[in-house]
Amino acid sequence: MSKLNAKPPSLKRRFTIKELFLSQYFILILSLLIFGLMTIINPKIAGSRSLTNMLNNLLPLFIMAVGQMFVLIVAGIDLAQPSIVGLTSVLGAVLMTNSVNEARFGSSVLWGTVLGPDGGPLANTAAAVPVAIIVMLLVGMTVGLLSGLFITKFKMAPFMVTLVFQQLFLYLAIWLTQSFNIIGLPESFVNIGRKGIGIIPYALIIAAVVGVAAHLLMSKSKTGKWIYAAGENPEATRISGVPTDRMIITAYVLSGLFCAIASVIYSGRLQQGSPTMTRAMLMDIIGAAVIGGTSMFGGKGKVGWVLIGCVFFTLLSSVLNMLKLSAFIVDIVKGLIILVAALLDVVRTRMSEAQDMTDTNVINIDKAGEQNA
Repeated sequence: MSKLNAKPPSLKRRFTIKELFLSQYFILILSLLIFGLMTIINPKIAGSRSLTNMLNNLLPLFIMAVGQMFVLIVAGIDLAQPSIVGLTSVLGAVLMTNSVNEARFGSSVLWGTVLGPDGGPLANTAAAVPVAIIVMLLVGMTVGLLSGLFITKFKMAPFMVTLVFQQLFLYLAIWLTQSFNIIGLPESFVNIGRKGIGIIPYALIIAAVVGVAAHLLMSKSKTGKWIYAAGENPEATRISGVPTDRMIITAYVLSGLFCAIASVIYSGRLQQGSPTMTRAMLMDIIGAAVIGGTSMFGGKGKVGWVLIGCVFFTLLSSVLNMLKLSAFIVDIVKGLIILVAALLDVVRTRMSEAQDMTDTNVINIDKAGEQNA
């Protein structure tokens, strides 16, 4: 049997390359190579200022990409994520702002009912920040719940539902604010996005808690196993008694929740509520999740993989900006990267299936040899 299993040196070498290609650490290795090469070309990328900026961009992206991961695992997609961030940012800011310009917001439907010369209804109160954050989280979860219900109860395509919600909630936020940003946010709220404990930013602590909680949910709980099953084979899962529809709804609720958490960080960092703060980030969110190894066909994805994808996309953005390319070229490159990531997902899936078949055949040959011995 040793002869049957023996492989020529060339095949062994090819298999090693295949293993590296299939490995989820491939993107991490690629990121390190890009960073090392860019350090030679432009040493500023390794400077403290550049690394701090990359970390600031990485953390909220990671939180949103983890939310997208849940949806992709159930073979869906959430195009409404940037709009959820904008809507929750606006609603939270409206509640706690203490500075409103009547010339800008006088024509808003909120003026005279929710907003006034003295700000929002919770302006300058101890409850302003906690209540506003709770409202932001609840609104994010509600939007996710609506997406999940339309998809599961009315059997609508996730792409169509979330595309409509993307436009609906984006322009709702713009209409409520008349396209203006809401300033005058409490200092304690702003500190969430700009300060920290010692040298550790609050945003890093929040992202770490989100990442660990999502990892434990998906790896240690029955709900996580059901979410994977709902995306891998929904019909078989449904027949086996798993509440598939509930798992799909749960995935979209978590996506909305994580977007609201990212909105808290972004709003605090920018010191304002803005309806369009992440409007152009959808490609980065989906790209980070997919290039990290989350399958667009459902049933596969891990928090650690998403983190690696976010590191790659954040580094890529920094490199493209340092090269002083136009915004159009940057978007073209990012689009091509996502296309390559989707193609990589297909190739990896086929190669993995082929490898599984090969392993199965080897096992069968071994068993047959043992029986004949």
